[in-house]
Amino acid sequence: KQEGKKSAYGSFVPQGDIGAQLTVEEIENFEGIVTGNYTPLAAAPSTDMGILLNSLKESGVKAGDEDEKQTPQDKGNAYASAYGGLEAVSAYGSIEGIQDGKKGAYGAYTVPDIVLKQRQELKRLTVQEKTSRIRYEKWCKEREEGDQSIFLDKDSKLDKKIGTDTTTDKTWWNKAFLDAQDLPESTPEQVLAKYRLLSKLSTDFIEIAKVYGRTVISEFFLNDKNQTVEKIGLGGVAGGKKYIVRGILFKLSVDPQIGRKDNPTYVYGGKHQSYEYAAKAAGHELKGAINMHKYYKKGICVPMQALVDFHGYRLVAMPLLPLKGGKLIYGSMDTGNSIHHDNSKFNQSMKEIAQDLHLAGHYVCDAEGVSHYIYAAGDVEGHIGSDGKYYLIDLARAFPPESIWETHHLHKKRQAVFFRMLRPEFLQWLKKNHRPNKPDEKFPALSCDALTRWGQGAQDAEEQNNRVREATTILVNKVIPEFAATFVQKTPRQLRDIQVSEELHRNGINVRHMGLVRFMITGTDDASVAAKRTLLISMVGRTLKNLLRREMRVEHDKHRNAQPSDHDSRAMVVDFLNLVTYANPEDDTTKDFWDETIPFGVMKRFGQVALTNVEKENLFSAVKEDVSKIVKYVVSTTGVQVHPGAMRTLERTGAGFE
Repeated sequence: KQEGKKSAYGSFVPQGDIGAQLTVEEIENFEGIVTGNYTPLAAAPSTDMGILLNSLKESGVKAGDEDEKQTPQDKGNAYASAYGGLEAVSAYGSIEGIQDGKKGAYGAYTVPDIVLKQRQELKRLTVQEKTSRIRYEKWCKEREEGDQSIFLDKDSKLDKKIGTDTTTDKTWWNKAFLDAQDLPESTPEQVLAKYRLLSKLSTDFIEIAKVYGRTVISEFFLNDKNQTVEKIGLGGVAGGKKYIVRGILFKLSVDPQIGRKDNPTYVYGGKHQSYEYAAKAAGHELKGAINMHKYYKKGICVPMQALVDFHGYRLVAMPLLPLKGGKLIYGSMDTGNSIHHDNSKFNQSMKEIAQDLHLAGHYVCDAEGVSHYIYAAGDVEGHIGSDGKYYLIDLARAFPPESIWETHHLHKKRQAVFFRMLRPEFLQWLKKNHRPNKPDEKFPALSCDALTRWGQGAQDAEEQNNRVREATTILVNKVIPEFAATFVQKTPRQLRDIQVSEELHRNGINVRHMGLVRFMITGTDDASVAAKRTLLISMVGRTLKNLLRREMRVEHDKHRNAQPSDHDSRAMVVDFLNLVTYANPEDDTTKDFWDETIPFGVMKRFGQVALTNVEKENLFSAVKEDVSKIVKYVVSTTGVQVHPGAMRTLERTGAGFE
């Protein structure tokens, strides 16, 4: 039985469990089934099938369309072929075993007993029962045509609005993000729909960034021709190596070499390359994007971004923007050789943003010595895209640097102006307060290019540098001591649940000043001891996190021109965690790790005042009661997964667990 057609010989269904899946309509209209034995003929070789079929076609016979008025003899004569007329004989054999029933040229047509039985059952049904059964069968048939989600009717029409063919449009992520931001927020339902869509976009973006980010990092040391994701050249030095895949731009955070090859200097590390400092700069780029994103209503578009940390390396992932065919209208993309502020509307928006963030307009000079007045760092770029929208990118230096000359407790590095930035919360504090030496004067805005070569030689360079130095002094001598005085007042329960970094950031203090905060807690009472212990555990945990990332990079480096070994990496992580737990107290490596490596790492990152003299000599004794807490922090911030059973055992046994 073909779709929409009824054969002269009745309905044809597979033999076997005949009628078991027939509907009410099919049971009532069932006319019969071909029965009989088919004996193959040797006279019909498969090589002549084409001849046979063509002959049948030329005779005008179509299976399933025979006229019911044709006689069996007519039907047989119609099937003329190279083998002659076929009467009651199939092209592949004779039909035998004709049973009682409706006789035809190809055998008997009978109605199976199971169909007859079902017909009798249908006769006993009432009209209502029969109608209900037909409706049920129709309902089942409709839903068997394909998978349908229970949420099908709830699919947001907003998804269709932002939908774009991702195979042809590489800027799809950016378009979807901007379209979502343009959705209305007039009603609670609209707000929910808009931010649910934004959440969906960010989740999908992050998951794809993780997949390809891992590939980029894993193949970092392979030759370019052997890499899955092709490296591209987009200009810029500090931004790192760049890759594009699935409409996402990846920037691998590295510390690029500048200057002469015989006397190399690195952008962040100075004389020694530092991936740790490069990762901090990437973190500042995300922080800058977060703070600039809120000015979308001013016509400034900041792309969504994500950080991917894997094997000790860091990637910045952002959507590919429609900048090809556009124009640079603000800042510099050639390390200051040329500087732009060409668009009056964009300039006004940047001025308003700077006033809100308490950033100073300032002068920078291009390669020819011409001064340009801008409100952002010189290497922050403003573009007008091919879609006519304004884009602001490369925001690692969105905020002013901290002066190394006023932070005597920290390790001095001249390159620190590129990764030690003042926090936006501190700038807002300055905006609301007066200058200590001038009570009637509000503290002026700060320049993002102060203390750097970008501002060097400009007509207001000295003034801008002095402002940043004064602001750093206020941070060290006023803001941090006040925070230390309030931190020590927290209860043991508050200290147990506190996120130290978040608490510091809310008060405009960078995490690197945690050691100074601890140094300023001078009391010996229980509250002071508990507060200092909380800060010590946090500093040790953060130091170990960076040490483990360094070991991951070293392990990765062992497999140059090859994929890194997961087995070797896991073994290294296990060895590292055993050092942390002091699993082998007689091992010299364990002793050196706790007596030298960790104390030096803490003081390098948090200042020489971060540890007491006793702690410098025997740091493990000061933290051994909290080893499980430290390990939890390390594994959670590096992506390491430890078996839950092992973690429970560590919590129960504490230090010495292997």
